[in-house]
Amino acid sequence: MNKRGDCASGVECYMKQYDASEKKAIEEIQKMDVNAWKDINEDCMRPTNAPMLLLQHFVNLIRVTDVSYGNDDDAYTIPSSLKDYVTLLYIEQVPMYE
Repeated sequence: MNKRGDCASGVECYMKQYDASEKKAIEEIQKMDVNAWKDINEDCMRPTNAPMLLLQHFVNLIRVTDVSYGNDDDAYTIPSSLKDYVTLLYIEQVPMYE
């Protein structure tokens, strides 16, 4: 829990665990994120016994997480940051080509 009584964010946990500044924690977490995407992309290119459809579900889940939490804003506690995405998904028409 942080001072406001909320659950600690990943940045706050990193700061406490490594005695780092907020800026340093954000930089390091962003590096971890970039490296994780590289690993995911490499793993999707390798032959595997897992069906590709299953892998696509995992990648899509990670994409949603990246959109929700990839910026400095936390979409869970600041849902207005997702407004444009929700509008595009449910209100705007997406052109379909055959």
